[in-house]
Parts: sequence; structure tokens; C-alpha cells
Amino acid sequence: SSGFCAMAKMMVRWKKQSNSDCPWCGCPEEDTSHVLKCPAPGAREVWEKSMADLREWLTEQKTSSEIRDAICKGLWSWMEETAPEYGTIECPILRQCLENQALIGWRAFFDGCPAIGWMRNSIIINWFSHSGQGGGGLLQ
Repeated sequence: SSGFCAMAKMMVRWKKQSNSDCPWCGCPEEDTSHVLKCPAPGAREVWEKSMADLREWLTEQKTSSEIRDAICKGLWSWMEETAPEYGTIECPILRQCLENQALIGWRAFFDGCPAIGWMRNSIIINWFSHSGQGGGGLLQ
């Protein structure tokens, strides 16, 4: 993403408001990156609801639990700025996708730019995981 949406930092630059403080937490420079990770309780609630909605959508798409868990853990680790703990990943293709994503970061995934391998291998990963949910999956 360009980062040029109407966050407080840009509103000041465009002379639409006088300060760039985050209205939720008071951070002195509200930009896109801050909004995505704002520590204010209300912002955290929005993030948690969005993650629950994503998990539900992935389930509705018949995405295997191994892919679903890996994506959610990756995004949570990005949000919390910690190393993701995936546990044992049985599927070597999924492991490679996660390694590729780590190279470019989970922010890229969040912005709609998943690492090489997710789209090409999603059906194979779903099949490999033996989820019993069939193909389809995420990012066809």
C-alpha cells in the first residue's frame, strides 16, 4: 500500500487538520502503520474481531486447518512483533510458503501481496494436509 490514506499524518500534510496525533491512543504521528498496530483497547478489539472474521472466512472457504492456523499465527505475530510459533508443520510446501512469507514479512500478506507459493500451492497444501475438507482453499 502507498500509505497515503487519510491518516492524521497525511491530513496535516494536506492542511486539513493541525496535529497528527492518533485519536485513539495519542501517539504523536498517526500513519497507516500505526493504525494497523495501534495499542489502544478499541483498536485492539477491531483487530481481534477482524482476525476472528478472517478465521471464519477461511473455514467457510474450506481452507485446511493447518493453512488457516499458519496464516492467523503469522498475522498475529506481525501485529505483536514477535516471532511466529507454528509448531510442527507436516506439509513441506506449506513450510516453504511460510519461509517465503517470512522473507518479505506478514505486512505484505496483510496488504494483499502474499509471498510466492501461496496461490500456486494452496490446493496442493489443502490436499496434503488431509483435512477432510476437500480442495478449494485460500488464494486459488
